[in-house]
Amino acid sequence: MNTYIALIRGINVGGKKIILMADLKKSFENAGFSNVSTYIQSGNVVFKSVETETLGLETKLENVIKDFFGFDVKVVVKEYRHLVSIFERNPYRSVDIKNTEKVYFTLLSQTPAVEKIAMLEHMKSDSDIFSLADQTFYLLCRTGYNITRFNNNYLEKILKVKATTRNEDTIRKLLEIAKNL
Repeated sequence: MNTYIALIRGINVGGKKIILMADLKKSFENAGFSNVSTYIQSGNVVFKSVETETLGLETKLENVIKDFFGFDVKVVVKEYRHLVSIFERNPYRSVDIKNTEKVYFTLLSQTPAVEKIAMLEHMKSDSDIFSLADQTFYLLCRTGYNITRFNNNYLEKILKVKATTRNEDTIRKLLEIAKNL
């Protein structure tokens, strides 16, 4: 069995698309996944599956949520070892992060086209430093995620791929949960 992390986009935000984590866990278990564990209310699920194709899992989980809860959401799935690699490749790991700064990982469902990536290069600034590798947009946000132009909606619009963003602390915690399944 493989261990996966599903990152669900756009639930429990602003009183819309409300899903209780106990119900989300139940929906995954009803779909045949095992060792299901959720983390915080923003839609993070660690689980085991015999399936081996993450894009297929994304589609399946989007359908499970649609059938169980009655609304559409986007889901990005990463295999545990792949997420470990993404975390370890964080280009800002050795940067001295101040209290007002945070590193964010925008996890992409697939690699964007080269010309789409090039559109972002001219937008680098001192307050938003970023790097793109391994289907991940790494962002060192110096002014706050609510201020950056590189929010999830903007990146999806420019890169034309499904994406979801988590901060470094959340990724670290998800990896800890997955390691202990």
